[in-house]
Order: sequence, then structure tokens, then C-alpha cells
Amino acid sequence: MHASMISCKSYIGGKLIDYSPSYSHLGHIICCDNVCREDILNRRNIFIGQVNNIICSFDKLSWPVRIKLFKSYCTSLYGCELWCLDEYDDIELFSVAWRKSLRRILRLPPGTHNFLVPLLSDTLPLYDEICKRSARFILSCLFSTSPLVRSIARHGTLGRNNLSIIGRNMLVCCERFSWTVDDFVLGKVPLQHVNFWRFFVNSVQPSQLRVALFILELISVRDNSLHLSNNMLLNK
Repeated sequence: MHASMISCKSYIGGKLIDYSPSYSHLGHIICCDNVCREDILNRRNIFIGQVNNIICSFDKLSWPVRIKLFKSYCTSLYGCELWCLDEYDDIELFSVAWRKSLRRILRLPPGTHNFLVPLLSDTLPLYDEICKRSARFILSCLFSTSPLVRSIARHGTLGRNNLSIIGRNMLVCCERFSWTVDDFVLGKVPLQHVNFWRFFVNSVQPSQLRVALFILELISVRDNSLHLSNNMLLNK
């Protein structure tokens, strides 16, 4: 595929157009093979730099403040709505960096179990967060005020949903959150953050949730933050 594309030369005004396997458009890296890996890795590197800045500048602040700064300055995930959700291994590369960063923010041991990290930081697992944003993006396109956007979105989700990114992402979201395709395209699925949080918490064993609450209390003791409610996770 790449060889044929390289051998195909294009000219504008008699000038040869340089071939590039990828380019950046509005901050999103688009590749000729329609794979998101390069953009995901670029976002991951930017994210790691942002986390390092937070830790270096605000390491002496309490953990609730560090978490708030993390959410405000490190979680834009710009362009993640365009990532292919079925390319799970590539997104997992980002998820690993996400969990490591939160362990550093909370000053947790590197071996802290993965399921504890979202519970202790009051954040969705990264993959669920990306699924949430992707689902919202697809629905916004399906119900766009622009007839052209609506037409393309409906063709991608209903016409060729096994080939288009938004169609594939729709199927991944529907399977993951037990939605039907009909309900999704009609806008009858719950996309509020609290619904995704409940989905995650329901996937955690009660014993694991109790462990998270206990560790949260220990962190509060460590950082003199006992004024925080220990029922935060249960009342989310």
C-alpha cells in the first residue's frame, strides 16, 4: 500500500507534491493507513509533559488540589473522539501512562492495582472516558444542524458501519455499555458522566470498593485531608 502511494506522483502547476505518510491537521495527526497510533502516541507524550509540569510545580500541595489540577490541565485528550476504539492495544499505551501519572499524583506505590487508580482519583478509566467522548461526538454528528454532517454521520453509522471509524466506534460503545444500535442512533442512550461512572463502579467488586475507601482514608490521614467525605465514591 505504502509503496504504491509513494510511486504515485502528483503535480500542481508543474511542481511535484512531496509525499508524506502522515500530516497534522488542526492538531490531529492523520495517517495514510487510517491508523491512530501516531496521534495517540503524540497525545500521550504531550500528556506526560503536562503531568510532569504539575508534579514539579505543585508537588507540595495536598492530593485533592493536585487531582483538581490534573483534571483541569492534563485531561483535554484533544482529538480522542477520532481514535479507533477497536485499536485497543494502541489506546492501552496511553492508559498505562495515565495510570502511572495518577499514581505519581497521589503518591501511590507503582504496584497499586489498576482498578484502584480511577476510584482513588475520582476519574473514569481512560478507555471508558474515550468511549464516552466518542459516543457524544457521534451523536452530535448524527443530530447536527448541518445536513451534510448528518448525512455523512448516518452513512458512516448505518450504511458502512464496518468500515468507517464512527461506525466501528458506535458498535464498540454499544457492545461495551449494552446499548442497542437503534437506541443509539435515535439518541436514546444515557451519555451523562454519572452513567459511565456507575457502569465502572458496578464492574468493581464490593470488597474492592471497600479497599479503595480504606486507602482513600489513609491518604487523607497522610495528607491531613480528613475533612473530605469518605462516602465520595458511594455517592458519585
